[in-house]
Parts: sequence; structure tokens; C-alpha cells
Amino acid sequence: MRISFDLDKTLFVDPESIPVEPELQFPFNKIYKDRLRLGAASFLKELSNSTVELWLYTVSDRSERYIRSYFNHYDVKIDRLVFPKKEPELSPANTTTDIHVDDKMTVYHNGDSFVYDINGSEKSWTDIIRSELENIRITKLIEKYGQA
Repeated sequence: MRISFDLDKTLFVDPESIPVEPELQFPFNKIYKDRLRLGAASFLKELSNSTVELWLYTVSDRSERYIRSYFNHYDVKIDRLVFPKKEPELSPANTTTDIHVDDKMTVYHNGDSFVYDINGSEKSWTDIIRSELENIRITKLIEKYGQA
């Protein structure tokens, strides 16, 4: 299975409007100014330690080195980092992703993926995505082996 996340305003958020993870320890908090959405560190680590493929999308000018190093501080392994400005063929609409998590409605109508609006729910966003991943896993098993 593959899950993708938009980085900007989805995982990297404004701490004035959305709860965030504690900032990295000095001196890393001076190097990495971006703030990670609360719950993302442990959830992404859980995903990166599983069989789920983890992709991140960004249209920002952050470097691949910066992003990978940032997430290394949380022990998160990113399988693929996509810069749609440089690789338009790899936009969420053009790839096979089981779940794409984003803050923009424009992505919601592209492809057949389940898309979760991370800003539009009262429930824990990690619980919703975890549950949907399990539903997809079961559906794929049924498709592969048939119903019992």
C-alpha cells in the first residue's frame, strides 16, 4: 500500500492555528524552523516502520536534503519525496496511491484514491487514516483471495 501526504499546510503547519509537535531540541530548532502537525511524528514513524510506502509531496522550495534530514530527527523514513513542479507526471492525480492526505479540495476529485481532508474532521486524523488503511488492506486481501 502507498500513502502520500502533502507537506505544506498538511504536515508542516502554522503553530498559531494548528496544534504542533514540540519543536526540535537546540540547535536543530534553529536549522529546522518548520513545525510538524501534532500526532504526525509518531504516526509517520509507525507508517515508515510498516509495509506501507510513504510519499511526501511539496511545491515549496525546500531542498530534498532539508526535508529528509528534518524527518530523520523523528526517525521517519520517506520512501519517495516528490516535487510536482519538477516532476508533474508524479502529481497525486497521476500516481497510484491508496490514500492521499491533503488540505486542498483540488486534489479530492483526481483519481480513485481515498482522500482525507486533514483540516475538516473532529476525530483524530491519525485514527481515521489508520482505519482507512485497514479497510483498504482488507479490500485488497478480499480482491486477491476472495471472500472466506
